[in-house]
Amino acid sequence: MLNTNSEPHLGILLSGLVVGSALGATINVPADYASLQAAIDAAQSGDEIVVAAGQHEAGVTISKAITVRSESGADVTTLLGSGNGPVIILEESESNGGGTLNGFTITNGAGVNGGGLFLAGDEAVVDCTVTNNQALSGGGAFVVGNPVLSQVRFFRNDAEFGGGVFYAPDAGAILDFCDFFGNSAGAGGALYISPRGSLTTYATIGAGTFENNEAEDGGAIYAFMSGLDIVDASFARNYASGRGGSIYHSDGEFSTVSSASIRDGDAAEGGAVYLDGTG
Repeated sequence: MLNTNSEPHLGILLSGLVVGSALGATINVPADYASLQAAIDAAQSGDEIVVAAGQHEAGVTISKAITVRSESGADVTTLLGSGNGPVIILEESESNGGGTLNGFTITNGAGVNGGGLFLAGDEAVVDCTVTNNQALSGGGAFVVGNPVLSQVRFFRNDAEFGGGVFYAPDAGAILDFCDFFGNSAGAGGALYISPRGSLTTYATIGAGTFENNEAEDGGAIYAFMSGLDIVDASFARNYASGRGGSIYHSDGEFSTVSSASIRDGDAAEGGAVYLDGTG
């Protein structure tokens, strides 16, 4: 069931999100270690890795409770993939929890599950630009578990399922102030929310913009046997050659769309929203 008449009930503002570390050591790249992976290998839980402006070869895995941040911001600090797998794999450590990635442009990734990012667990990605990546599922990001993405911009990523972000079964990622522009897919130009597994797949989406995304079904969002909660988001000029110019929602869990703007969508069926079997 998709409820579009509820009053706003969700304040996702992530004022408590920790984006830096004040407890561990600070490691500088390239001053202390020439490569990001070498710095990650040397880091301990609670450390902070600070990456200087410039272009850095990535294809790295972060599986520690550390913060990796740019010194000067995403506009001038790029993590460049090899075109063979995700640019960054960020996975939760069983003993120490998830890490944080903050302030990078992430590009040139290509893989099966996740072109730009593969996220597994309770990690945080903050103030990043994810652009020009591709994958079978999740051109920009493939998410498992419950990561938080805040102020992340997804531009021109491509996939068969989820051009911007792919939610794996039972994932519950929060997207807060995230923007999706010009992403494309067979299903879910911006987001693909997978059918539930043993629990439920649920997307929580705060203020953000979905614009000029396209797919066969679900120009912006495709949700099948899953749920979503959208507050204060804006949808404009999304396109589906089949169903759901902005949102395709079929056989889903209880979902809400509140204080959202949906305009100028185009599709063969349901230029704004296509509902099928949702109760």
